[in-house]
Amino acid sequence: MKNFRNDNEELNALVDSFLKNSQDYIFVKDENSVYVAVSDKFAGLFGYACGEEIVGLDAIELTQNETIGNALREGDYKVMTTGEPILDSLEEGKITGRSMRCTLSTSKYPIYDKSHNIIGVFGVARDITSEKKSKKMMEDYRDSYESAIKVNEEKTEFLNGMCYDIRTPMNSIMGLASLAAGRIEDTGKVAEDLEKILNAGRYILTIVNEVLDIEKIEEGKAELNVCDFNFNEFLDNFAAMTRDAAKKKGVEFSIVKNDLKDQRIVGDPTRIEQIFTNLVSNSIKFTPKGGKITLTADEKETGGSDVAKYEITFEDTGAGINSEIMKHIFEPFVVKKMMNRDVDNGVGLGMLITKNLVNMMGGELHVDSVEGEGTKVYLRLNFLVSQNNEEEEGDPEVSEENIREDFTGKRALLVEDNELNAEIALEVLKMTGIEVERACDGRNAVDMFTASDKDYYDVIFMDIQMPIMGGYEATRLIRKMRRKDAKTIPIIALTANAFVSDINEAKDAGMNEHLAKPIDFEKMCITLSKYL
Repeated sequence: MKNFRNDNEELNALVDSFLKNSQDYIFVKDENSVYVAVSDKFAGLFGYACGEEIVGLDAIELTQNETIGNALREGDYKVMTTGEPILDSLEEGKITGRSMRCTLSTSKYPIYDKSHNIIGVFGVARDITSEKKSKKMMEDYRDSYESAIKVNEEKTEFLNGMCYDIRTPMNSIMGLASLAAGRIEDTGKVAEDLEKILNAGRYILTIVNEVLDIEKIEEGKAELNVCDFNFNEFLDNFAAMTRDAAKKKGVEFSIVKNDLKDQRIVGDPTRIEQIFTNLVSNSIKFTPKGGKITLTADEKETGGSDVAKYEITFEDTGAGINSEIMKHIFEPFVVKKMMNRDVDNGVGLGMLITKNLVNMMGGELHVDSVEGEGTKVYLRLNFLVSQNNEEEEGDPEVSEENIREDFTGKRALLVEDNELNAEIALEVLKMTGIEVERACDGRNAVDMFTASDKDYYDVIFMDIQMPIMGGYEATRLIRKMRRKDAKTIPIIALTANAFVSDINEAKDAGMNEHLAKPIDFEKMCITLSKYL
């Protein structure tokens, strides 16, 4: 320290007192970047009791870290070489003897002798760890705030869009119902009005289902209802349900099967049907009259017998998708905003839901499209092959040729507490010729079945949420009865509870099938055909 002292003892004592009591982080280094004077406050940063313990150390010895020490020395030499101070330089490093990390804002200045030669560096540092944390917290808060604002704007935009999408068909329903009531004698016009009302109702139901689905997916609560099923027969059933919608649009729909083995696989046929329906529905919407939609299913060789690998393509001759929309094809709401409202394109969640369902199954989904020429969607799904390739008793399949709409001579027990829902279900069931008796709750249903003769009822349609006794409990009690038909009678859930968890719970309770309200006549006929 001799270069920084003089013969004035009082001045030297004043400097020592200043270094000992100063609340600032102060240090002085010589031309070799060795500490020659240090405040006790600065020494405390590194676990030393006083500045005297640091005198004679260089930066590497002080920090016990070669990388950090060399970085500090480079700064010292830069000041001494250029004569220019370094202001507010950030220095970070693990403090010796402490587990915390400290961030210093350090300013370094050159020290001159009487001949104006640079002989060292004088430095003052500030501990800005807390300041930096506060700044980081403020930045995070700002980011969170901006993100919340964006989410709120998106929700507002979504709700506005939902209001439009629901109000429009609701206005149509109300208007068409008024028209039908005013021309009740004109059966042709009334039939047209009713068909339009049904279409508007289906559209609203699609919106509700998509919103509920995406909420489940975002919350991580979406589930797969895995079971054994035959993929060949699944395709036949899907074709039977789809051709009518395509025919009404004047579009040809066909399925091509290539090398599909007749085997049962393990998967979720309900979710797979949802994926297929979303993709084919898009093709039907955007393919003009006279166009074609082709679903091609290929089974690829896997080198083993335990995995079934399918490649499915959905190809149409529709309007196609322009390149700008293609960039956002799997984003929520974006595609809807970019497309023409003249075409019913749903709420804008279908492709996002489809993509998420495919991901849940470990599959791949890719879309190719050329505007004005059509769209081709590539879907790849892998499934385990079931070890039981025998048809399970009580789980019959139905082909397109075997779907019936007339069940005259059969008798159903309808369990429904809501008067209006019961009236609708009774009328829809009677359209098939089936005789229907009604129970107003689960307890009533159990009593009626108990009092009936063996095989008196051919099928039970069971609501879930009812007063006195719900559908699950009623089904369990029926299945536990000591009569043969209690074990074999088809019990079909007819309920608004339509999530996978609801389907699983219905099957766990002993139900054979699950039909969601409002009743889809075609699906009901397919279901009845399986069991009656």
